[in-house]
Amino acid sequence: MAEKKTGHKVKKILIDVRTPQEIQQFGQHPGSHHYQCDISSDVKECVNKAIKNGVLPEDPKGAPPIVVYCRSGRRAKRVETELKARGFDSIITGSMEEVKEHV
Repeated sequence: MAEKKTGHKVKKILIDVRTPQEIQQFGQHPGSHHYQCDISSDVKECVNKAIKNGVLPEDPKGAPPIVVYCRSGRRAKRVETELKARGFDSIITGSMEEVKEHV
């Protein structure tokens, strides 16, 4: 299971895949990690960065729920597809508003 640098287990991993401009304009859920993954982005590279930075565990077994969001949910769904292909199974996706109850 992923752990914060303090050694505490993470309950959920929040990933915001919107642009910096969208974050500046609309804000961000507290505790979110930003990995811009728009239509021109390589989704595999976005996920690789999150793993390399320790946001996502390398081994998906026992990973905490992952909440991925964007403006409409479309970009989040692209990331969900890649995460599922890598074996992650507890994934919640949607718009910033749609995932609010899971934050």
